[in-house]
Amino acid sequence: MNMANVFSRFKGQPSAPSSPVSPRPVSMDVNRLHRATDEEIAAAWPAAIAQYSLQTNPDGTPVITADLLPKAEQKWVKAYRSTLGHDIHGERIYGHPGSGLSESGFGSKQVRSGSRGEEVFAKLLTWDGVLDRCVSFWSVWNIDDDGSKNDYGTDIDCVLKFGSHIFLVDVKNYRAGLDYHTLIPGHAMFCVYPVARVVANEPYVFSCNMGIAQEHMSEYLSDSGSDCTVESYVVLVPGQAGEATLDADICWPGGIPAMSYSSFVAMIQQRFSTDPSYASTEPTWEEGYLASLVKLYEHQTTLSPNEAHDRTLWPRPTCDRTQGIEYPNPKRADKAKRGTGKTSAKEKTGASRRHDDTRGESSSSSSAAATKARKPATKRGATAADSPSSSRGKSKTRRKASNLSSIPTVDPATMSVTCGEDSDGNPVAVSFSGVSCMTIAGANRSGEVGRTFALAAALDQSDDVDLRIIDCKRTSQFSVFAERAYSYARLGDGLDLVGGAVQDAYTSLNSRLRKLRKAGISDYWSDPNHAGMPLDVMILHGCEDLFDKFNADGESDIDETDAEQLADIRRYLRKIIDNGAKAGCCVVLSTQNPSAKAFPADLVESAQTRILYRIGVKGQSAAMLRGVDPALARKATAAALAIGETDFGTAVMITADGLRENIRFHALNAEAIKERYSFGG
Repeated sequence: MNMANVFSRFKGQPSAPSSPVSPRPVSMDVNRLHRATDEEIAAAWPAAIAQYSLQTNPDGTPVITADLLPKAEQKWVKAYRSTLGHDIHGERIYGHPGSGLSESGFGSKQVRSGSRGEEVFAKLLTWDGVLDRCVSFWSVWNIDDDGSKNDYGTDIDCVLKFGSHIFLVDVKNYRAGLDYHTLIPGHAMFCVYPVARVVANEPYVFSCNMGIAQEHMSEYLSDSGSDCTVESYVVLVPGQAGEATLDADICWPGGIPAMSYSSFVAMIQQRFSTDPSYASTEPTWEEGYLASLVKLYEHQTTLSPNEAHDRTLWPRPTCDRTQGIEYPNPKRADKAKRGTGKTSAKEKTGASRRHDDTRGESSSSSSAAATKARKPATKRGATAADSPSSSRGKSKTRRKASNLSSIPTVDPATMSVTCGEDSDGNPVAVSFSGVSCMTIAGANRSGEVGRTFALAAALDQSDDVDLRIIDCKRTSQFSVFAERAYSYARLGDGLDLVGGAVQDAYTSLNSRLRKLRKAGISDYWSDPNHAGMPLDVMILHGCEDLFDKFNADGESDIDETDAEQLADIRRYLRKIIDNGAKAGCCVVLSTQNPSAKAFPADLVESAQTRILYRIGVKGQSAAMLRGVDPALARKATAAALAIGETDFGTAVMITADGLRENIRFHALNAEAIKERYSFGG
């Protein structure tokens, strides 16, 4: 699959330019290169505001906000996920993408973003077959005019050598899915939301690093007798919101052209097709010299042109197809352990058993033989299943589990789902009216997962609901929503994807509030037509895997940058919960491991609806009932403790109307699930 074609196809662009692309001439006087000042930036805004019809503040400055994130369409998210899951390989590779950023002087967020950008760039080049046709160098020292490593620690993200043609590439992981325009020619640009015409970020002021790198590298190689050409480019990599659209006149100091990944790789492919000299990967002394500049080889001395002719002095590549050196991609088993989306055969078996057990909740599966057949899955602690028997004691108040033969519907007037019944057989509905936070919890094998799945399926099939799923479990039947839900993000594919999905929900919240204000509507629920907007529900399934990031010793299992990102996720969730009732937005937190870590106090204390299935010990209810009247919380806890171990799907529910006990919620039978969803085997 050619990723350049994927990204260009989404925007209706050709995968290759229709006319030859030639390198833009660069400045020959690095002393004239300079970084734009704040005064120059301020003076440039009025012209940009007029040219691009930008929204402004009362003082005439442009409105700048990061809150209106572009929607991450599923086609982009899938392409981005596919990219992250791809291995890196090539003809010969020196160094590792992003490895030099630790010495860049950037903050931790910038380092993390830059590293991910270079990783994405390397994987895309692998996917599109570019690295198989060149020699690549990653995190390369910038040089002084005498060819030695500079004293400032600056580097070149990537160097690609195609025969006698050398590309110096500065990889930028800037915000995706936006339009980029020149603010000061050759010195600064800005990005805008295409529809809103609002500036999405502080202006990007260009560094002179690449102009200096181009000048020094080209002159040093030429003076050393090399016949290699040197070109420099700035490339913006795509993200889960798509690719950036750059004006053709955007260039860095020294005339270094900036472009999207699709444009860059299309240019390379065109060179391959028109100039055979680009296809050579034969070793030359320039390769040895460039390899000696790679930051990974910290004890490697910089080779002179004469020394570089001796291949025994070259550092060992991290990948060499001829010598059988494979790039050290993460092992698949390790990826599974880190939750990157790869599942082992054992995990797949477990997932299959969970699906089988969910289907086995139907009353027709209650024979002794069927019960015996499901016991191994019970011992393994399958979580998405309910079987009609247990290895523990029987409840005297056992109620027969009930499964629906069709997915329940959403009442568009009240935005409620009738999916249960009380002890007298009267229907019970779960209402989202005025609810910005709902917590759902129960012990393992309480029936919580199967019932939450049925509720999610009802929301998913309704045209009156936008359902967002954050799937925090490694293997989960909730993965079936990936193809159908309004949005789907899996924690195993990366915390950044989850963060992007939550930010997208927060952006939707702000957009909905603005629409309500413009329509003169006080809140979503006061208007019978809900201002023409669907209900917006985000379910965090297995939320304990997202929030509980501490090991048995109470030490954090994530690094500082991930901790910052998790803090951002919680901050956005809190804002949605604080303002969601007015906008028709709801966050649902569900878990089979209820604890203070699974239910952060700042998120659940304002929950308007709480559904509690059977729990094993008293303390399991404390976190999810935080904010509830103590007497009511004690009563709900006692009722949940009294639910029998075989009373699958029986729960207590607390709403604004008070406590309701002994509610039996319904799961879906196998036929209802198969009719709409496929577990993929």
